[in-house]
Amino acid sequence: MKSSMTARCRFALTAGLAITASFRATAATSPNCQPGTGAFTACFYSGTAFNTFLLQRQDPGINFNWGMGGPYSGGPIFQFSTRWQGNFSFAAGAQRFSVTANPGARLYIDGQLALDRWTSAAPASVDVVRQLSAGMHLITLEFFSGWDYAYVKLSWQADAGYRQFYVSSTGNDNNDGRTPSTAWLSTSKITSISFQPGDHIMFEGGQSFNGLLYFGADDQGTAANPIVITSYGSGRATIRPGTTVGLLAYNTAGIEVRNLNFAGSTGNNKDGVQFYQNMPGNAKLSYIRIDGVDVSGFGSAGVSIYGGAGLAGYSDVRITNVTAHDNLKAGIWMGALSSTAVGYAHSNVYIGNSRIFNIAGVSDIVDSGFGVFLANTDGAVVEQNVIYNNGWNTFSFGGPMGIMAMEANNVTVQNNEVHHMRTACGDGGGIDFDGGVTNSTMQYNFTHDNAGSGITLAQYYSARLPYADNTVRYNISQNDGRNSLSWAGIIVAGAVTKTHIYNNTIYGAANSIKQYAALMITGQTTNVDIRNNVFMTADGMQQISVSAGQVNMLLQGNAYWGGALPLNLSWGYTNSKTLTDFRNATGQEMLNGMPAGLGVDPRFMSPGNAVAINDPSLLGTLTAYTPLAGSPLIDRGLNLATLGITPPNRDFAGAPTPQGLAIDIGAIEVSAR
Repeated sequence: MKSSMTARCRFALTAGLAITASFRATAATSPNCQPGTGAFTACFYSGTAFNTFLLQRQDPGINFNWGMGGPYSGGPIFQFSTRWQGNFSFAAGAQRFSVTANPGARLYIDGQLALDRWTSAAPASVDVVRQLSAGMHLITLEFFSGWDYAYVKLSWQADAGYRQFYVSSTGNDNNDGRTPSTAWLSTSKITSISFQPGDHIMFEGGQSFNGLLYFGADDQGTAANPIVITSYGSGRATIRPGTTVGLLAYNTAGIEVRNLNFAGSTGNNKDGVQFYQNMPGNAKLSYIRIDGVDVSGFGSAGVSIYGGAGLAGYSDVRITNVTAHDNLKAGIWMGALSSTAVGYAHSNVYIGNSRIFNIAGVSDIVDSGFGVFLANTDGAVVEQNVIYNNGWNTFSFGGPMGIMAMEANNVTVQNNEVHHMRTACGDGGGIDFDGGVTNSTMQYNFTHDNAGSGITLAQYYSARLPYADNTVRYNISQNDGRNSLSWAGIIVAGAVTKTHIYNNTIYGAANSIKQYAALMITGQTTNVDIRNNVFMTADGMQQISVSAGQVNMLLQGNAYWGGALPLNLSWGYTNSKTLTDFRNATGQEMLNGMPAGLGVDPRFMSPGNAVAINDPSLLGTLTAYTPLAGSPLIDRGLNLATLGITPPNRDFAGAPTPQGLAIDIGAIEVSAR
């Protein structure tokens, strides 16, 4: 049986050319995936290794952002693979092929492997250059989808050529540096040269180079032709600056830093990779790429990007596949706070697929021990990072946090795992929207076993911007708030306004150090609504603790459970042991004059027993908080659309919502009662 469908796609065959076109896909019982001519034949398979053939179609180009929607109507959303093949005409000369894929892709040219990023941590754009003869050449792109957003793009253009400079441990600074056999020797030689757009500076892989790499205003690349600093040969080169900065780019951008190690020495109090600008007039510099970098041994941040004059800053920044460990202040630090500025210094920032651990903190300063610190930024995505075991040497508030956004707008923090954050005093939490955050979303994250709260929403008194219009949804917190002054799964503190908190699952077991609450509200909030969440504790710990004085706060449709002991619901000076008593005392958990919410066992698969996954692409495999058959959570969530909220179409695990008559309560949706 054959069926057909039509759809719309965006595609690009050459850089800068985007065309809207139609394609027709045909489901077939067996593949006939012969390469197209002037277009691609696309064949889709279930599984990530081309397991079972599903569908064949013709695509004029490859530029798809499927998100969570799947590649075609009725097709798989996750765990599929695709092979595109096409013969295209090329002029003689060098061609630059650009591949962007999440999670992974392989590119073949005339049957020869040209690019292999077949990994779950490869959302960055990667270029390869090949010399082609005039005529037809076979282009093949293979792609697989994991458990998260799927997107893939292939484009190519004639390569204008660029200068290549080599640095080798056997080189000589009197050489011209243009070939491996005539390589330079030292980082000081690099500092003495002014580089131009398109230049590639390449250090010999597997070798170490002492000293600072410095790039100034006369080393200016562009987005189309960036200056690239990378390794060549086998493995990564290591830059060893001693007690100074590893790489400093001052008042410049249009730079890519790729596939290098940076290792500081004992006594270092600087950043590993630093972009800094203090140009007048609130100047904005554009295009920074930091990818595949390992940074350790620095006394400040592994990677830092900030401005020092008014709103001087950067736009179009991507920090990906970074491993930052055994530094002191932060793994990745973006932006600086301002008490007087109007507006934001930075924009269009992406931080993803990075691993940050063993960031100790600095005992005598505020704001240290962070995984990711993001401030003074308008427009950012922080996703698919693993952050753990940081902050044990911090003795003041203002951190540490796994991920913190401050004085920022339009930030999305999603699909991260933050666990075992530590502290010597306060904070020590997982993810924090703090002080002047607006229009931002925290979703699909897994926080667990942190000293401080899993999720923090807080407005401090001196923030220069209001705190409003934020959303926290479909997160899972387990055993957070263990032993700091911020003892909750979710804490909302200060003048937080107009915030939606829904469909989260919060679990906490007994804590002998501090009293645990799944949800804590302190200070005076305004117009905060909390719906369709699960607040589950064990051994008599509080499900919620809300201070008096909240303005227009609504708790509706949540599920509460305390195990074998009665509920423990605190509001102001009133403590309730049943949901009925709580309604009578507070007027909460009512909707349209009818009782809302549940005080029952949620019947999860294995609450309290989730373990570290340490691979964000596999967060969808977390099953401890999946409702079992017969769970009272199934189909019992409030219809948020009728309450002025537009929920997403997926749950924590990536499953579509709803799957039954209504959405489920909590972070994970199941298909049947």
